Amino acid sequence: SINNYAGSIDQYGGEMQVRIPFFSTQGKADTTKQTTFFQLAAQANASIAIVSISSILNQAELYGTSAGITAALVKGRKNRFTLSLNAINRGDKKMYSAFDLRYSGVVNYKRVVSPGFSFNAGLAYSYLFGRGLALPVLGISTKLGKRSRLLINFPNRISYLQAVGTKLLLSASLKPQGGYYYVSNQ
Repeated sequence: SINNYAGSIDQYGGEMQVRIPFFSTQGKADTTKQTTFFQLAAQANASIAIVSISSILNQAELYGTSAGITAALVKGRKNRFTLSLNAINRGDKKMYSAFDLRYSGVVNYKRVVSPGFSFNAGLAYSYLFGRGLALPVLGISTKLGKRSRLLINFPNRISYLQAVGTKLLLSASLKPQGGYYYVSNQ
């Protein structure tokens, strides 16, 4: 929430993601040996954001869903290649119900330098800045503690990850939302 002489701006919401592997060349990736591992996974995402700008907009509910597929190839312990393709529908109530799909994708190479540090580079097609653009993807991942990690991926997000169990991971992220939503001006 931001307050100033012009009024206040509030935004809050939530997001849930599910990823389900449906094909792999092994039952479990073995990162301790020099092996090749390939996996296909389906993913889905649902989000809601509540936005209020006191001087312009009382309150708007913004909805989002996406579904897609990801292919991942791990070569040895150091090299990882991914390709992800998604269909996305995001907007306020009126625009979301019009079901106008947008498509996005990313191809990415990740190099693991050490167990505590990696970098990645690739190319994405995204509506992050309002219209469909091909954007470079550059990032780093660094371990901060025994169960925590910082991820910085330009231009998409900065995330802090904290493992709280063997199957539960909490994250906090900062990310631009520029062109993510279609909003009706009526």
